[in-house]
Amino acid sequence: MSLDQCLAIVESHFKSSGFSDSEIQEYLKILRAKWDKIEDVIRGENVRKYCFLPSGMELWIVRGKTSEYLIRPLHYCSCTAFYFNTLIKKNEKCCYHILAFIICRQLNNFTTIYKEDTVYFDYLSDFVNS
Repeated sequence: MSLDQCLAIVESHFKSSGFSDSEIQEYLKILRAKWDKIEDVIRGENVRKYCFLPSGMELWIVRGKTSEYLIRPLHYCSCTAFYFNTLIKKNEKCCYHILAFIICRQLNNFTTIYKEDTVYFDYLSDFVNS
C-alpha cells in the first residue's frame, strides 16, 4: 500500500463524514508526517476487532510500536500521544493509530476475534487500567 493510496483513503473517509477541506488537510498532514509508523501498522496486520456475542458490541485495538491501544474511531485512542497532543495541547487532530485504523478498516485489513459478552468488561478494563 503506497502513501498516495492511503492519502486517498483518508481523504475520502473524511469527505464522506462531512469534514471541511481545511480539516481534511490537517489529517493528511499527520498521515504524511507519521507515514513510517502508519505503514508499520498496516503491514504488520496490527488492527483487531473484538466482537462480543450475542450483543454485537465491538472493541477496536491497534498495536503500536510499544503497546496496544483502544480506539474509538475519530474520538479516542488510549495512547499517550493522543492524550497529550490531541486532548491537552490540541496541536494535532489525532494520533497515527487512528489514521492507521481508518486505512485498515477500509481495506478490511484487520482480524476479527469473537468473544462472549461475559468477558467484554474484562477486555475494556484492561485498557482503562493500563
